[in-house]
Amino acid sequence: MIALCFALNIHLLVIDLVLSSFKTLPFGVWPSQWGIQAFIDILTSSFRLGLILAMPILLVYIMFNMTQAFLGRTSPQMNLFSVGFAISIPLAFLVLVIILPDLPDVLKRSLEEPLGLIRQGLGVKNAPQ
Repeated sequence: MIALCFALNIHLLVIDLVLSSFKTLPFGVWPSQWGIQAFIDILTSSFRLGLILAMPILLVYIMFNMTQAFLGRTSPQMNLFSVGFAISIPLAFLVLVIILPDLPDVLKRSLEEPLGLIRQGLGVKNAPQ
């Protein structure tokens, strides 16, 4: 993947993007719309987005581990580590397949507020669709 990024000159695009960001927002200039409350709002929305993305997989893994612990207690002669690790990987892919159709809508709704605040601070009038 790194070789593909270098072959497509993505590293040069990133450097150009960083350099052009200093023209948009130079050093020492801080937009007045970006107060401490706006910073706290962006921080809380980022943690909220992380929890929204991680919660389905965490819940499925907790339920699977509780089932595995129950089976381990009821039938100690069965080797649950060999069975459990082999089942947990396809289970994670199954949860991802179930979650992926709704993921773009969740991300779009979750990122509207922080991106709107960034646009407002940079003085962008119309949001790209």
